[in-house]
Amino acid sequence: MSKTRYETRMINGNVECRTTESGEVWIEGRGIVFNEWSSDLGGFTERIAPEAVQGMDWSDVYSFINHDPNVIMGRTKSGTMSIEVRGDGVYYKVKPPKSAKRYIENIQRGDIDGSSFTFRVAPGGDSWEERDDGSVTRTITKFDKIKEMGGVVSPAYPQTTAETALRSLETWRKDHEPQRMDDATKMKGDTLKMREKDNMI
Repeated sequence: MSKTRYETRMINGNVECRTTESGEVWIEGRGIVFNEWSSDLGGFTERIAPEAVQGMDWSDVYSFINHDPNVIMGRTKSGTMSIEVRGDGVYYKVKPPKSAKRYIENIQRGDIDGSSFTFRVAPGGDSWEERDDGSVTRTITKFDKIKEMGGVVSPAYPQTTAETALRSLETWRKDHEPQRMDDATKMKGDTLKMREKDNMI
């Protein structure tokens, strides 16, 4: 059985450069935000529960610019990238190579001002819910893999990055359609019974 495809999510205003006292420049950002609802991802909103990263293997995570593997800033395996899980999300810190000067300048100028991460949800690692107003929400409770995390030039939560989740949403809708139809039929039957009772009074 093939694994679920990777998805990406992006967040504005979550990357910056810091210079140490010795003059070293580090790229820092928050790649994952916990317990905050996304904007509309093309039919649903989403949040990530803190437990989604429990037990996560961070031993080989990359940091790219704009998800481009040709523009690598660091890697946990090589010690040029570190990951820290905090109460409000997952933060990354990267020591970029000397060849990354123009990307560092882009971040310092604000041209690159967002963070993003690429992930795969574990089987059964998300739940869907339809609210009373008809909107649909997704809560991610377990990641299978975090592949990369780094700076991006993009608006927050672009819906084009949610294609895999949208397919999952369609599957969820199909699985729940019979129940929704049964509920609708029951409501219709209850309404008819109420009307019949009113007419008998």
